[in-house]
Amino acid sequence: MVKMQNKLQELAREMDGSFVDELHKLGMPYSTVGNFQSSLLLDESVVIGRESDKREVIKLLLDEKMGGRSNLSVIAIVGMEGVGKTILAQLVYNNVDLDSNFNLENWVSVFVEYNIERVTRSIFECACREKVKLSDLEPIQMRLEEILNGKKFLIVVDGF
Repeated sequence: MVKMQNKLQELAREMDGSFVDELHKLGMPYSTVGNFQSSLLLDESVVIGRESDKREVIKLLLDEKMGGRSNLSVIAIVGMEGVGKTILAQLVYNNVDLDSNFNLENWVSVFVEYNIERVTRSIFECACREKVKLSDLEPIQMRLEEILNGKKFLIVVDGF
């Protein structure tokens, strides 16, 4: 098991090195990746190879059959660190074709030790465009449910 873990770590380091080389070829310094913070600002001209993934996620988001009877869909973008999950989410989120399809769009960044109350507050504040005046999580969730009920919304929860 230890050998396998060491081999995986070695492969990850090699992939990081290749990724950094590609960034340098594009004229981007390594520090922009090392200090990355989730943001909606994205220069799409430097993104390579994500167009088909972007189209596929947008297609899923616009599919009226998604969600079934509950009318709720969750699309997870998963993968190893550094493969471009956040970039793909940014490409989709910033797509103008989605603007007219959702009553609410929200981007929430969470840390490894995320706090459900902070995430819920962030979603609430975006939906209401006001600061949360409630102190406990349950009333915030109940109020958020009232606000979102019957609406079509897109919420991206990005972890870093």
